[in-house]
Amino acid sequence: MIAHISQKDSHGCAVACMAMVSGHSYDYVRDFYSAKDFSKAGLTHFDYVEFFVEHGISINWKWPGYQAKGLNKKRDPWPCKLWAEINIVKVMTLAQTSHAIVVLKDGTVFDPLDPLIPTLSAYKEITQIIGIYK
Repeated sequence: MIAHISQKDSHGCAVACMAMVSGHSYDYVRDFYSAKDFSKAGLTHFDYVEFFVEHGISINWKWPGYQAKGLNKKRDPWPCKLWAEINIVKVMTLAQTSHAIVVLKDGTVFDPLDPLIPTLSAYKEITQIIGIYK
C-alpha cells in the first residue's frame, strides 16, 4: 500500500515519490542526497538509480524513444501501458514544468504537490515511466 507523501521543497517531487515507493520518509530520502539543494534543482536519472541500487529496489525505465542499433526510434504507442504495480511517472505539467508522480498500475495517481489530481490525463505529457519492483 502506498501512502501519499507531500513534497517539502520546491524541487522535491522526486524525493517524495521515492519516499512513497520505498517506504522511507521524505526526510530520509532527502538526507540520502545531503549535498543537493532541492530549492534549486531536483534529481537526475543517476540520482534515482543510486538510491534504488543502495536500497535493493529494481527498476525498469522507459522513455518515449529508444536507441536501437544507433537509430533513434519512437516507442509506439506512447505513453505505453503501465507494466509494474507501482510506477514513478515523469510528466510535464500544464504550466510546462517537469514533475514526478507515483502511479499505480490501476491508474491511481499520487501527486506529491497536489493530492487531488485524480488521473494522468490532468498532465500535458508523460516523459518517462519507471517501473518499481521491491
